[in-house]
Amino acid sequence: MFRKFYGILKNSSIIDNLHFVFITGVSKFSKAGVFSGLNNLSDISLLEEYSDIVGYTKQELEDNFGDWIEKAMQKLSLTKEELLQKIKRYYDGFSFDGKTRVYNPFSILNFFREQKFNNYWYISGTPSFLVDYFKQYEINDIDKLRHIKVTSNFADEQEIEKATPESFLFQAGYLTIEKWDSREDGEILTLDYPNEEVKRSISQLFLRNIYKIERYIPLGDNLWEAIKSLNEGNIENIVEMFNNALTKIPYNDFKKDIFAPSIEGEKKCEYWYRSLFVMLLRGGAGVTSFQESYTSEGCSDLIIPFDDKIIIIEFKFAKSSKSVPKARVEGEEQVKQYAKTYENENKKIITVVLVADNRKRKVTL
Repeated sequence: MFRKFYGILKNSSIIDNLHFVFITGVSKFSKAGVFSGLNNLSDISLLEEYSDIVGYTKQELEDNFGDWIEKAMQKLSLTKEELLQKIKRYYDGFSFDGKTRVYNPFSILNFFREQKFNNYWYISGTPSFLVDYFKQYEINDIDKLRHIKVTSNFADEQEIEKATPESFLFQAGYLTIEKWDSREDGEILTLDYPNEEVKRSISQLFLRNIYKIERYIPLGDNLWEAIKSLNEGNIENIVEMFNNALTKIPYNDFKKDIFAPSIEGEKKCEYWYRSLFVMLLRGGAGVTSFQESYTSEGCSDLIIPFDDKIIIIEFKFAKSSKSVPKARVEGEEQVKQYAKTYENENKKIITVVLVADNRKRKVTL
């Protein structure tokens, strides 16, 4: 498709009459082959002077959508400050220079039209090539793609099939530049997901297409029940919802290589259960604020911070039901160490050890 498009542009009867052409999209791949003969294009993707060209800045949002902001305030019963903060959290965060942040225009326009916070990114459709890419490279833990450090030429891939995950997801719009550091030895970029909408989108993409949870619904039939359970520290309810989701995963998916008997396989299984749990929280309960705690004992699996409490969750994997008690004891020792990091924060600390019983295909407290 790209070759046909650029082939038309290379036609002398057309190109001689073109004075300005602006092209945007996932178009940098296959540059050598697709753009052959059309070598007078300038790639401005990461140039600071054009960093706000494909999105709304905060100032543009407030200057041009005043009436719509007022309507949304009334409809959602929010103050202007509360509304703008929530819009920022959901739809802002895209950056092409590590400094300027822009809002997703498609999502902003849909939000003001519908007057409600929704995941418009995911509703717009999921490219099948993205799902195929995740499957091909066996990407099962989306958190491993957060805060990745890359060089400034990381996106200069020649072919889409050879693109690294960070390059692929950046050009597809799922990752953005969180930070840009200029050093003596070169420029280093840190990549991350831009906002809540994208985090939910990629979580839902995995739930439906990678984990294949049949008839996917958010955690439990009631979204607010999940949120209420987390706020109240009711982990039992969340675990019940999680196990319910596990029953919707096709049996054959539990026979994949990651479940093969081996020490490496056990670690992969632990990551698998943890990643699914995180994606259900994101896609189902709308929880997107997670932290990690590094101690001399290692790194905690999952920390969910609230204003008045901190929930620390450690995942362990047991090959059989007989191994569950031993795995739980190991997890309890680890989570105690992670909790020490937060002793001086004047918050209630809830520690949880979830053991994945692979034979029963469920997690237990």
